[in-house]
Amino acid sequence: MLVIDAARRESRRMYSSAPEEYPCEGTKPLRPDSDFYRTVFISGEPRICRDRNECRAAFPDHALIESLGCESAVNVPVRWNGITLGSLNRKRPTKAS
Repeated sequence: MLVIDAARRESRRMYSSAPEEYPCEGTKPLRPDSDFYRTVFISGEPRICRDRNECRAAFPDHALIESLGCESAVNVPVRWNGITLGSLNRKRPTKAS
């Protein structure tokens, strides 16, 4: 789960199912040129990466994601009053877990 801090132009991880690789409180800059920013943050629409190639195109850390066995992902915006406050993210492993 990511929380958006628009003033700092970053997202902060508040929950992680893989805390070793993605620790809570870790931050990432919001990149206005990214699909995540345009789709999830601005438009308030979910972003779906259906396969390994889409994940590679969407995530700078795709090698780590693949090392965890994930080949698809979804980012669902959490909004209130038309403002994106954060997103719920799920990266799906290749085998059911």
